[in-house]
Amino acid sequence: MAKDKITMAYADYDTSVSAGIATPTAVTINKTNGAIVPGFFKSKDNSSYLVVNVTTAGAIVLEAGDAYPIPNILGNLSIDLKAGVNYIEVENHGRFENKDGSLGISFDDTIAGTVAAFGKRAGLKPVA
Repeated sequence: MAKDKITMAYADYDTSVSAGIATPTAVTINKTNGAIVPGFFKSKDNSSYLVVNVTTAGAIVLEAGDAYPIPNILGNLSIDLKAGVNYIEVENHGRFENKDGSLGISFDDTIAGTVAAFGKRAGLKPVA
């Protein structure tokens, strides 16, 4: 089955570039399909985050990527999350990045809730 797609939200900054606002769209956790975040590793300054609003505690699994062969030998990383809003910052990009810049996610059998992703926009802000 195809993984559910989580769309990255990028922060838009005020004219002074002092504060940015991102409005991510949360996707319901689907334990069967898992999820993929296209472009997760294309944020400015490696500033990609997951927001996991957990209603039933469980684990989220960051899947080893295929972009860099040495770091990904560490494999998947399972992170236990308690109920509530959890923020996950991915520090070791080489471990999880896929060749297309995406992040693969899977879930254990107990977790329930939603997940969203956001980061800093790399490059110029789109013209409205």
